[in-house]
Amino acid sequence: EVMSSAALATYDNFTISGTCRQADESTNCVDDSSNQIRVAYNGTLQGQVDTTVDGAWTITGLTAPASGTVITVFIDGSADANEAVAVTKYDGSGSISGVTLYQEHLTIGSDDTGATVSNADLALYDNSVSGDEDVFHEVDAANDLTVDTTGNLTSEELHILSGWTFRPDSASSGNVTAQHIELKGTLSADGNAVYVQGNWQNSSGTFTAGTSTVNFNGTAIQNIIGGGTGTGVDDTGKDFYNVTISNTTAAVQLSSTETEIDGTLQINASAVFYLNGVAFDMNGVLSNNGTLRLKGSENVAFGTQDINSGTWEYVGDGPATASTYNVIDFGTNDYFNLVINDTSASSSDMFRLVGTLRVFGSVTVSDGTLDADTNNANITVAGNWTEAAAGVFIEGTEKVTFDGVADQTITTNG
Repeated sequence: EVMSSAALATYDNFTISGTCRQADESTNCVDDSSNQIRVAYNGTLQGQVDTTVDGAWTITGLTAPASGTVITVFIDGSADANEAVAVTKYDGSGSISGVTLYQEHLTIGSDDTGATVSNADLALYDNSVSGDEDVFHEVDAANDLTVDTTGNLTSEELHILSGWTFRPDSASSGNVTAQHIELKGTLSADGNAVYVQGNWQNSSGTFTAGTSTVNFNGTAIQNIIGGGTGTGVDDTGKDFYNVTISNTTAAVQLSSTETEIDGTLQINASAVFYLNGVAFDMNGVLSNNGTLRLKGSENVAFGTQDINSGTWEYVGDGPATASTYNVIDFGTNDYFNLVINDTSASSSDMFRLVGTLRVFGSVTVSDGTLDADTNNANITVAGNWTEAAAGVFIEGTEKVTFDGVADQTITTNG
């Protein structure tokens, strides 16, 4: 078959191009003269390279792949902190542009027509297939993705570009492990598990939760930017289904925008989930074996409370000026353990009961003021009562009833 000059040009001049940014996603990459940008089609590494790794790059002289080919672009020969991988799919039209390499990121997408990328697609040229430690992601025999299988990166991120969908496994047998996850496109999780050791950012993307579980299992403070607009609003594309808090070293905390959970929130023993002054919508069930911490100023909507285990800790907002917050009234049954523990160094906050308080565990006033007087709130406690030296209880004429089935201890600061 004789190809027209136009068709020949399409093949002979096929290019893949994009940008390279440092881990901050804004500063241009800096060439160190020893690295290069390479590309693989499905599982086959191509011979063409761009030997200059800076803000803009182009690989020329390529043969156009078939439509739907998985394209993996990576920086080869760089220091660990400068490694970057991007995966896209060819839409069958013209050259490929807009492939974004972010250092310490696995980026999904390009300027080609948006498509869906799966764990199976990522497996075509991962760490074990490539035999190259610069390709740091790995999909194992169980179809589970680890974004940094080498352990050489310090802050790796799974980053999904706008218009693209990452769907690990539609049959719910493909989990994901990453340090950070940032959604500008769509993460469709089905029934898979997603393990996050760092931050979750969904300001402008879409999370289709399905029946998935997102497990925050880091060892430092973790932030969740849920992207919701407020309690009582069904923010389709922002809500979680199940969430597990298993970080036992530092708090997992909400940041800036409302977060909603529609399934189960499980807080493991010794773990802390901190609302941090951010609106929180819990439509499902709380299973609390650790601590749910809040300032008291949050707009909170709640489904099923856990009155069999766990602690709710009110800490206030911390500034020098004392503030007053309401203790959430869940109706007939309120809390297992309740802790008042204001964190301000000077003027302590007041936490006011708005109705009868029923606690199935213990009440501890470590710091700050628990006010039962203003709203004439009676209290029933099945466990112990402790007022530390910095804690104040304003009882008024209201009654505290101790109705436990074992010995109960009352400790006051005098």
